[in-house]
Amino acid sequence: MRNFIGGVAVATAGLAAQPAAADVSAEDVWANMLAPYKALNAEIVAEPVREGDRLIVENLTVRFVFDEGSGQVLLTTNGVTFEENGDGTVSVLYPEKAEMEARLEDTLEDASEALILTLETNGAALEQTASGEPGDVVHSVVYRDVVQDMRLTFPASVGGTDIGVNVRAASGEGTYRVTEGDLVSMSTGYAYDAVDIMTIVEEMVESPDGDDPMMTRNETVQHMTGLKMDFEVALPKGVLSIMNLSQGLRDGFRLGLRSTVESSRAKEAHFVDGDQVETLTVESGAQDVEMRLDRAGLAINGDIKELASALTGQLMPVTTAIGIAEVEARFSMPVNRTDRPGEMIVALSLDGLELDDGIWSMLDPGGALPRDPAALGFDATFAVEVLVDLLDIDARQSVADAQIFLLQGLDLRNLLVEVASARLTGDAEVAFDNDDLETYDGLPAPEGVVNLVLEGGNTLLDTLVAAGLLPEDQAGGVRMMMGLFAVKGEGEDTLTSTIEMKPGGVIEANGQRVR
Repeated sequence: MRNFIGGVAVATAGLAAQPAAADVSAEDVWANMLAPYKALNAEIVAEPVREGDRLIVENLTVRFVFDEGSGQVLLTTNGVTFEENGDGTVSVLYPEKAEMEARLEDTLEDASEALILTLETNGAALEQTASGEPGDVVHSVVYRDVVQDMRLTFPASVGGTDIGVNVRAASGEGTYRVTEGDLVSMSTGYAYDAVDIMTIVEEMVESPDGDDPMMTRNETVQHMTGLKMDFEVALPKGVLSIMNLSQGLRDGFRLGLRSTVESSRAKEAHFVDGDQVETLTVESGAQDVEMRLDRAGLAINGDIKELASALTGQLMPVTTAIGIAEVEARFSMPVNRTDRPGEMIVALSLDGLELDDGIWSMLDPGGALPRDPAALGFDATFAVEVLVDLLDIDARQSVADAQIFLLQGLDLRNLLVEVASARLTGDAEVAFDNDDLETYDGLPAPEGVVNLVLEGGNTLLDTLVAAGLLPEDQAGGVRMMMGLFAVKGEGEDTLTSTIEMKPGGVIEANGQRVR
């Protein structure tokens, strides 16, 4: 929260080994703070002044211009002071009211059409000390009763949405490091005992009946405990373009972020023209979210335990609440053009999904269905050939969506759908022939096997019919389809199905041709 100059957007802990002990001067620390901006070809305007053991920078302006003058980011702050401590370290001091403004302008001619971010922090609540050696500086930061106010305003041409955020952290600590070499590397790691965040979002939206626009307002209050954030980025010097990050990845650009939380509680109130129309509460236990972008591609992993939410509103007859014991998700894919198939992974595990009595009273008022916790899961690996650099804006815009990927295969494992005492499991291994786009009306022809096992399916159908939740004729249609594609398996009320897709558009179910 404090690093207005060297890491406005860099937050936080568990970092690489510290540099060998050496002395740094105020000028060393200042030059090291500017290294990431210079690596991005930023224009820097500042006039540092030496006064005794202090180096004072009253104001700082940093300007990033996009390729071909297509826009710019203008960053301004109200300064920083570097004070040498006489032991080879330097204290980094910010004004009592540290201020920053960032403007994103999509054209250089019309500055009024800008997305504007303002940030204000009580700088005196932070203690920051820099140490290390020239070109490799570590900042140790201690937080005490930090308050930060942020405001994000969108231009009127895209709705004029206004977002205000207030962040309060009673205590915390962290480190922030910049290492200069062939790449400029930044890594940060912060830990907070507790953080409180209040967010207000206001925007005008079209009325459903076509009348005058409505003013909507969302107020969210969130309390988190045991928050830790780690961030690292490597920047190639002078060649990184926001318009072509694909080439940047080849040049060494990489980005990583991880955030963990011990517990979280949030409440959101939604207003329309001043009237509160609904309230949402969300609570969770431990959370772990990680993101990585590098030459290998993009990867996002997340895990949330003990998730619970409840929604009430004017148009809802009852409070609707759900609980989930654990949600795990994984996603990864290549983002640069490939000469051979790579892997795109999509995986989800949702365990212990429970609905409260309010939802069940609407779905099944007679209580006929079993109310055991539901589960959903799958692990899918797609073999894909990426035909264009996805982060090269010009290249991406020059091709149609259908020309981005070439799907070569699917490996599906651990399919699980478990609800109301019925259980579906399965797996699949399928290859796709991209030279045959006629057999399946423009889609690559599949060849492979899908295996499925359904337990308790007929019992569930009987229960739905008896409860009046499913008409008998519709249930009969479902049973007919199951009879066509499935055979009796081991165990009571168990069906199995082996679907084989063969060349020429032939499909067989359990050895019987169905297409």
